[in-house]
Amino acid sequence: KWLGSGLGACLGGLSAREAFQVGAGMVSRGEVALVIATLGWDAGWISPQLYTSLILVIMGTTLLAPLLLRLAFVETQLPLRRRSVEVGKAGE
Repeated sequence: KWLGSGLGACLGGLSAREAFQVGAGMVSRGEVALVIATLGWDAGWISPQLYTSLILVIMGTTLLAPLLLRLAFVETQLPLRRRSVEVGKAGE
């Protein structure tokens, strides 16, 4: 998901940094993968070993996503510098 959505974002005209942010945001979409894996398991299309592996990968990427997002947006988390402005009478 990360690579696919990141490449799509680049092709759509986003910068490399913005594409990284889009890709990192898509990593946490584990609930869809979990539903699909469960449907495959229930239908008998995947083995118990594959199902276990899928669940572990889904859990791992779901736990990793907040760290990736923090890394992707670290630049925007910096505090804004405030400028002090002196207010005086007009013409001074």
